[in-house]
Amino acid sequence: MINIFIAPMRADSASYYRGIGPFSHLRRMHSDELNIVDGNDLQEITWATLAKFDIIFIFRPQLSIHHKIATMANDLGIPLWVDIDDDMLNVPLEHPRYEFFQDATFKETHIAILDAAEIITVTVRKLADIYGKRYENKVNIIPNAIDEKMLRPLDKLPKLDPKQKVITWRGSDTHNMNLLEFSDEISNAIGNTRDIIWEFFGWNPYYITADVKDKKKLLIRQDVDVMEYFADIQFKRRMAFHVPLADNIFNRCRSNIAWLEATISGSVCVAPMWEQWMKPGVINYVDNVGYYSALDQIYKNQIKAEAHLEESIKHIKSNYTLQIVNPIRWQIIQELLRQ
Repeated sequence: MINIFIAPMRADSASYYRGIGPFSHLRRMHSDELNIVDGNDLQEITWATLAKFDIIFIFRPQLSIHHKIATMANDLGIPLWVDIDDDMLNVPLEHPRYEFFQDATFKETHIAILDAAEIITVTVRKLADIYGKRYENKVNIIPNAIDEKMLRPLDKLPKLDPKQKVITWRGSDTHNMNLLEFSDEISNAIGNTRDIIWEFFGWNPYYITADVKDKKKLLIRQDVDVMEYFADIQFKRRMAFHVPLADNIFNRCRSNIAWLEATISGSVCVAPMWEQWMKPGVINYVDNVGYYSALDQIYKNQIKAEAHLEESIKHIKSNYTLQIVNPIRWQIIQELLRQ
C-alpha cells in the first residue's frame, strides 16, 4: 500500500481541483494500492506522523506548517511533491493579498519549500516556463480536470429557462483588478439588456452592481460552499460564463477552470485568446472591445451556442477528465517511489 500525506489546505475549489479532489479520485482508481491521508484531519503533525508515509504532498506552499513539513520530509528522506496553480512570485499590486505575497517571510518560505521538493507540478505551460527557469528538471504540467460523470451530452442537459436567462461570472475578490479593468464593458452590457440576469458567483463587485438601477437584473451569490456551487451549476443551465482578465503575468498563469465549469453547466465560455483558453468551443477575445462584442453576440443569440458547447464537451472528454489526467499523477507517484 502506498501512503500519501496531503499537507493541510483549505477545503475550497482549489483543493477540489488540485488536492483532495483529484487524489480521492485517484485512490478510487487504485483502491488496492493507494491510501490518502488529509493533514486537516490530524490534530498534530510531527516527524513520527510523517515517517509513516511514502510521499508528502504540499499544495500552494506558503505557510509555516508547510515549511516545517517540507523540512521534516527531507530529514526523513521522504519524497516531497509540491503543486502550484498561481504565480505567487508575480502577484500584481492590485491583488487583495499583495502585501502577504510580497512579505520576505513568505518568499523565503515559498522558495525553501520548492528547493526541498523532488517534483513540482503546475497547471499551465506559462507557469511551467516561469518556475522552470529555476527548477527546470523538477517541473511537470498537470492540467485541471473534472470527473467524466459531470459531463453530459447536449440532450441530457437541463433546458435553458427562457424566463431566467443567466450570464455568469464566477470568482473571488482576487479578481477585483480584472472586473475593474472590464467594468465599463460589463456595466454597458447590463444596461443594454432587459431579459438577462447577470450573476456574480463568489464575490460582489460593488463598483459595478451599485450603479445598476434595476436590481432584478442581478443575482449575487457569496459565501457558497464548493459542493453547493457545483450542484447549482449542474442543476441550472446558464447562457454563458464570462472571464474578464487583465493582461499581466499573474493572469497569464491562471488556469481555465471557468471553461470546465461553464461546460458542466451547459454554457459557452468567453475568455481571453491566451494558450490555456484557446480550446474548442471557447469564444475568445483579444481586448475589451472583443470582450464586449462576444457578450453582445451571446445575449442577442448571434452565436451558435450549442455548436460551441458540443465542441467543448468533446474536447474536455478527450483531454481534461480525471480519467485521462490522473494517470499523470499515478506516473509521478511511481517515479517518486523509485528515487
